[in-house]
Amino acid sequence: MTDFIDKLAANGVAFTLQDGRIIVEGDLRVGFTLEPEDPAIPCDYIPANLTVTNTLTILSGIHSIPAGLVARNLFISYSELESLPDNLTITGTLMANSSRLKYLPENLTVGRVLDIMCTDIAYLPDTLKVAGSMMLSNTRITTLPDNLHLEENLALEAMPLQALPKNLKVGHSLYLDAVALKRIPECISCPVINLVNPGNFENVASVTGIGGKSNRHVYALRTALGVRVCMYDLSVDPEIFGLLVRGIYDEPTAELLDKAAQQCIQRLEDMYASENAVRH
Repeated sequence: MTDFIDKLAANGVAFTLQDGRIIVEGDLRVGFTLEPEDPAIPCDYIPANLTVTNTLTILSGIHSIPAGLVARNLFISYSELESLPDNLTITGTLMANSSRLKYLPENLTVGRVLDIMCTDIAYLPDTLKVAGSMMLSNTRITTLPDNLHLEENLALEAMPLQALPKNLKVGHSLYLDAVALKRIPECISCPVINLVNPGNFENVASVTGIGGKSNRHVYALRTALGVRVCMYDLSVDPEIFGLLVRGIYDEPTAELLDKAAQQCIQRLEDMYASENAVRH
């Protein structure tokens, strides 16, 4: 502890000592870096009695984090950490994308954003609690817990997810391109559904290549919020889609998009009518 305090002082980091804890106000970077002007504290460990009021960034040379660590945000993307302690609470963001993490700890609580994109993590523990957003793209995760509720966003791209959980509720945007997923359940509740490849889903009606642009597609699907017509980050009721695109695009382009939306709605109706006929 004394060695760590000496290094804080030598690097001009403002801190206080309260009830045996080291309190660092603001941000702190700890570890080793090749950048000579990086203000990181050159140290190969984190003391168990450390509190960082904003963002703690872990760099190279640190191989474990103590259970007593307190930080609002924890950034470990550039670290050598392969695990985190159980019962860890991060009130803000846990940034671990492209990190060496192999799994998430038990009873992990994240108040705002959990970002584990581009890692080898294959499952989410049942005890995980995330309030804001989860960024899970480019992981090996195949299932998500039922009744998953997030206040903000959920990113599920380029991963082997086999099904969306029952009663999924996302407060803002769902980004989806799971190659093994074939259907989107109607019980999901999400204002914006952004599908990278809408034609891959059996219960999504889509029109692609609108106006000669290969990446411009309109699609329609049923959700807990009703039928939604979507394009990029736009996901709205069919009745107002035409009005919105006319406020964004020139008239010829808006006309093409509106026509594509109507085609999607008709295809969606035909799709469900055909499924119902087969079912009966």
